[in-house]
Amino acid sequence: MRTWVFQGNPERFDIESYLTASPKRIAWRVARYADEMSVGDQVFIWRSQGAEKENAGIMAEAEIASPVRRMFDDPVARPFWRDPKEASIETNRVWLDIRRVANKRQMLKRDWLKEEPALRGMLILQQAAGTNFPVTRSEQKRGAGLDTCRGRCGPVGLRTNVR
Repeated sequence: MRTWVFQGNPERFDIESYLTASPKRIAWRVARYADEMSVGDQVFIWRSQGAEKENAGIMAEAEIASPVRRMFDDPVARPFWRDPKEASIETNRVWLDIRRVANKRQMLKRDWLKEEPALRGMLILQQAAGTNFPVTRSEQKRGAGLDTCRGRCGPVGLRTNVR
């Protein structure tokens, strides 16, 4: 099993409101690495900075629930697109089962991850342009062990998504 970071741009899609609506399963675009993704792979959903630079980082955890295939976006997601035409684009996507969601205070912020020696080399931190980023085994192992935000925010607080 692999681990991935899937990035969402809040200037194109209101990812926070969408995840706050508590969907159990969401569709996500796959622009790269489609042949390397498998059902059961772990995914961290990353909010890019957009206009709020301090709010970039990991805001949810999910699991790949389907093979990559060409499809339109989930109809439930359509109202959250800034440009409604985006939902009508048929492209490679996967279904993700949401495991945990963080609010702005609870998310793992980009700046904190950059300070962690074992994580600062993450591809999302080095080359943030894109949608899908692989996470190395050592990055995944270190990230799984993070239970505090370096003492500044208390418990990480990703909550189990119950609905």
